[in-house]
Amino acid sequence: MIRLIENVRDTAPIRGSDNAMCARVDSLFRTYAGAGCFAEFYIQENVGGPSALVASVDKDVTAFCRETADFEELGRFLALRGFRSLLCETRYCGPLGIKADKTGPLLKRRAAFDFKQVPAACRQAGRFELESVFGVLAASGMVRPEQKKQWLADVTAKYIKDAASVFAAFNGGEAFACAMILHTSAAAAVVGAVATLPEYRGRGFAKALVGMASERAADRGRSVYLMCESADLQQFYSGCGFEPYGFWSSAERSCD
Repeated sequence: MIRLIENVRDTAPIRGSDNAMCARVDSLFRTYAGAGCFAEFYIQENVGGPSALVASVDKDVTAFCRETADFEELGRFLALRGFRSLLCETRYCGPLGIKADKTGPLLKRRAAFDFKQVPAACRQAGRFELESVFGVLAASGMVRPEQKKQWLADVTAKYIKDAASVFAAFNGGEAFACAMILHTSAAAAVVGAVATLPEYRGRGFAKALVGMASERAADRGRSVYLMCESADLQQFYSGCGFEPYGFWSSAERSCD
C-alpha cells in the first residue's frame, strides 16, 4: 500500500536508513513537507513494514527502495503520477520499469581517510554568500544562469532546516571553488556540487573542500556518499577518500 506521509513518526524506522537516496528524501521532507502542493511525500508499506519512500518536489522525484518493496505497485504508482525527472539506485530501474537516461557511479567515503591541511581560503559559506557560489557552479556548467532564483531559494530553505551546507574558497570576498553537503539524514549524507573556476584548477582547492564537506557530514557518525557524474571522475574522488559502492540512475519524462 502506498499513502501520503501524514505523520513524521510513521516514517522514522525507514528514514533512518543508511542510504544516499534515503538521505535525499529525508532532507527534502524536512525542508518542504507542508510547504504546498508542489511537494508530496509517500511511503509504501509491504510485508508488515515500510518498504519505500517517494519524494516529489516540482515533479522531480526521488525513490528510495528496500528489497522488500512491492516494485510492481511502486512502478505503476510512479508511472501514473508522472514526473519530470526520477532518481533512484540503478539496481531498481528494471523492477520499477524505468528506462534510465543517465547513470553514474555511487561512491562511499572510506572512514579512515585523512585529507591534507585545508588552505586558509576554504571555509563554510554563509547564506548571503550563496549567490557567489552559484556563479562558480554556473561557470562550470553545473547549473544554468536562469536557474539562479530557484537554486538560491532551494539552498536557502535547506540552510534554514539544517539540511544542507555549502563550503567554498574565496578570494577578495568572491567564491572561486565550492563543494556542498547536498542532503542529510540521521544516518547518511550526500556530498556534491564540486566545482572550481578554470584559473584556480589544479591547486587542490576542490579536494580540500570535498574533505571539509565530508568531515562535517560524517561528524555525527553518518556515512557519506557522492553521486559521481561519470566514471572519469572516480580517480579524483578516490583521492578524496571515496570508493565505489554502487550506481545511481536518472530518467526524464514529460508529465501533466
